[in-house]
Order: sequence, then structure tokens, then C-alpha cells
Amino acid sequence: QTSIFDIARNGTLEQLKELHKSDIFIIDKISKEGYSPLTLACYYSNNDVAKYLVEHVKDINSKSGYGTPLMAATVKENKELVKLLLEKGANPNKTDVNGSTALHFSVIFSYEDIVQLLVEAKADKYLKDNRGKSAIDYATITGNEKITQLLK
Repeated sequence: QTSIFDIARNGTLEQLKELHKSDIFIIDKISKEGYSPLTLACYYSNNDVAKYLVEHVKDINSKSGYGTPLMAATVKENKELVKLLLEKGANPNKTDVNGSTALHFSVIFSYEDIVQLLVEAKADKYLKDNRGKSAIDYATITGNEKITQLLK
């Protein structure tokens, strides 16, 4: 049988629904590496599976050592999932083990559309990571004028 984590990475919505039907708690399990199925689905841009999980998991802000589902969708520049997660109440100010937020990542990778979504969702542009840098600091470092303006 395919695991919930394999389905999250590259399985189908049908596989997920079938597994969820047989075990209602399976979608909230955490892998031995510390990932939630939703974080994996967002990281692998498995949008159909991620959308289902967003509607059914206990916590869309579930945090692993590698961040939240929102961070995973941000790193993969998946605007559709970032937007959905924010609409469903994902916290844009959750941090990973390095103190980074989704806004930090979107600025570092110069994902202007995602920066805009996160700013509109009240992401804290002054929150500092473990290096003592805020999203505004990274915007200055990268020299992206459009992102700098979005953050002002």
C-alpha cells in the first residue's frame, strides 16, 4: 500500500481519498523526517492533494524542521497554493528552525507576486531570522527595487 507521504509527494486525489476513508487520522500524521502530508504536497506542488488536505487537516500551520506548508508552497513559487493557504488562515509569520518566514523566502528568491500576497496577508516584514535579517534587509541585499517598494 502507498503511504500517505508518497501520496502527498506524487499520488492522486483518488488515492488520498481512499486512504483517508480507511483511516481518518492519517492525513495528520507526521513522517519520521518530521513532515506533514500537507507540507510535502505543497513542496512537491501536488496541488489537487494539497487542496484536499488544506480542507481536511487539523492544522494548516503544521511546522516541521523545514517549515510550514506555506513556506513549502512559497519556496516552490506555487502562487495558487500560497493564495489558498492564506485564504484558509495560514499564518504568514510562522518561522522555521532558522527563524525564516515565507516572506523571507519570497524576498530572497525574488518572487514578487508571492511577496505581494504575503504583504497583503500582514506578513511581518520586520521579523528577523537567526542571522538578524528581516525581509526588508534581504530586499536591500538582493537589490530588487520592486520588492523593496512592495515592502514599504
